Amino acid sequence: MDSDDNIRTPRGLCIPEPALSWTFARSAGAGGQNVNKTSSKASLTIST
Repeated sequence: MDSDDNIRTPRGLCIPEPALSWTFARSAGAGGQNVNKTSSKASLTIST
């Protein structure tokens, strides 16, 4: 049973959207001036 707050994976696993947490950060290392201005690293955490 899917609700609008659930995410279904390709294997059929149903994850409640409130269990997901996105974070964004600036990447480390060389890359020019753009690396210093944009948060281009994305991490998705699933609470279990």
